[in-house]
Amino acid sequence: MFKLRYVEPFRLKVIMAMFFGTGSVGIFLGLANAAFHLTALGTINLCLGGLFGWIFFTQGQRRPGRRRPNTRKKSRPGSGDPATV
Repeated sequence: MFKLRYVEPFRLKVIMAMFFGTGSVGIFLGLANAAFHLTALGTINLCLGGLFGWIFFTQGQRRPGRRRPNTRKKSRPGSGDPATV
């Protein structure tokens, strides 16, 4: 199977809340006004919220990056060109 890239948990929670919120409002308005397309789109939003919830609950811990940490020495004030001091 394929691997998904790591997504920050806060970002997933925000996306889940948006999909669940708009899905429930869409279903409510669609049933109240007898508009089937709003109900269908609300159901799709609920399904997308469930998908992002599944990703949130099944993704593993963040692995350390493969890149090297920044090992450059920071320049000290006054250690540069005497003309700039």
